[in-house]
Amino acid sequence: MDIADLIARARNGSPRATGRLLSLVEGERRDEVLAAIDPAPVSEIRVVGITGPPGAGKSTTIAALVGAYRERGRRVGYWPWTRRRRSAGVPCSAIGSG
Repeated sequence: MDIADLIARARNGSPRATGRLLSLVEGERRDEVLAAIDPAPVSEIRVVGITGPPGAGKSTTIAALVGAYRERGRRVGYWPWTRRRRSAGVPCSAIGSG
């Protein structure tokens, strides 16, 4: 499967293709993957970061936002971060999209 095919499958919601692309980006083919991505749809992506102390309502807020997006037919991706890796800007894993 070539990179263009992986990108098309990832945009259609394939977790396997998304994971494979992440592996390629984290490996030696980063520039090749980034060059193959059409920048036009990126303007439609919304990124939200939520921080706060324990008990502040982060999980409740995220659940409400995800529910609202999905009710409107939007897909939602979630990447958890750890304190150790957050400062480097490296996601720990890609979990679910849908």
